[in-house]
Amino acid sequence: MYERAIASTEALPGDANRADLLIDVSRLIWRVWTGRLPTGIDRVCLAYLDRYADQALAVVQKNGWRRVLARADSRALFALLAKGGAGFRKGLLAMAPGTILRAGGRPPRPGMAYLNIGHTGLEAAGLPLWIARNQIRAVYLVHDLIPITNPEFCREGEAEKHTRRMINAIGSASGVIANSRSTLADLERFAAAQRLAMPPG
Repeated sequence: MYERAIASTEALPGDANRADLLIDVSRLIWRVWTGRLPTGIDRVCLAYLDRYADQALAVVQKNGWRRVLARADSRALFALLAKGGAGFRKGLLAMAPGTILRAGGRPPRPGMAYLNIGHTGLEAAGLPLWIARNQIRAVYLVHDLIPITNPEFCREGEAEKHTRRMINAIGSASGVIANSRSTLADLERFAAAQRLAMPPG
């Protein structure tokens, strides 16, 4: 991986006794719920979850609705996602009512790192506002800019959606992780074309 803005050791805390990290698992929930075979992005999401689950809280978002789960609920959800399979829906439905009630409107603690590995919700106008309001440090993994650089290979409307994602990511990030030097170069060119400053190094 190639980082820009802040080193991964700074962005991703290492104290297993304290939940200093927020991991957005919205994409994984949707993918496992619908029974889809894991893509390369899904596997990367699962790898980060496996590495950091012990020190993280789960973030779930949908249509502008965002919740930070309690520690015990986060661990239960992480375990469900890691297991996957036919029992996922039943397990999620069983834990959902209490989990949502306990999450309530609890804001994340200021200074926490928010890790979004799957591009989920990056196009939402409210995401940068949520990050700024709660004073958290967003770190995004950018997988590619293909919908922007090669829109002919993507669904109609995906170029506009991905443009919003990248603008929001650049504007709200404390750090950006690119999956290759090529992707990082594409992101830098995009930022320059949009007259946006990349996150400070």
